[in-house]
Amino acid sequence: MLDRVLNAEAVFFDLFHTLYSHRSSGARGFGTSGILGVPQDEWNRLLFEGSDARARGIVTDKYEIIRQIAHQIDPSIPESKIREAADYRESRFYEGLASLDAPKSAVIRELKLQGKKIGLISNADAVEVKGWFVSPISRLFDSVVFSYAVGYVKPEPDIYRIALDALGVSAERSVFVGDGGSNELIGARKLGFTTILTTEIIRDLWPERIPERLPYADFVIDRFEQLIGL
Repeated sequence: MLDRVLNAEAVFFDLFHTLYSHRSSGARGFGTSGILGVPQDEWNRLLFEGSDARARGIVTDKYEIIRQIAHQIDPSIPESKIREAADYRESRFYEGLASLDAPKSAVIRELKLQGKKIGLISNADAVEVKGWFVSPISRLFDSVVFSYAVGYVKPEPDIYRIALDALGVSAERSVFVGDGGSNELIGARKLGFTTILTTEIIRDLWPERIPERLPYADFVIDRFEQLIGL
């Protein structure tokens, strides 16, 4: 199994909670849910589980994205709060991703020096990733696939296949690195990827979720730098 990592032609990464997280990075502010005045846990649940249209690019307007989720919790939330929260969310994501660079970029540069192609496969809406395109680390990626742009979400096989085709590689010669959210490791492994679970971010955010993700990981790392040592 280790040979499959060493001899891999490509390494694909998840974005959120793998390369970046607001909470782990110490980003400013208290979150969209705080502005809306709704419980954070309920907001996060609906954001990840109850907003398929935004992740598939069916809804791209930043205000409508927030409106649809917020009104599932409380239909009486005023439009002024919807717009304030949407503007805040957009700027917060932009600032965070635009400054994303070291130390993870150093690891990715080393992987590229080893001759590996680098790809990104992310479930994300059109607002969340605007800052990615001006981020220093983005220039290290040979291909980027965002769910909103292709209409598929992890763990659906088509989103992985689009990423593989973009780099001209097979799943059997590729590695997928992620925190395991959205059942992404399950989807990657079914297609033949070697899977690596990174707990560097989620061990502080949601340590209770790690055990349920372990069975779908061929390798587990708790520091990004360990990718070089595999």
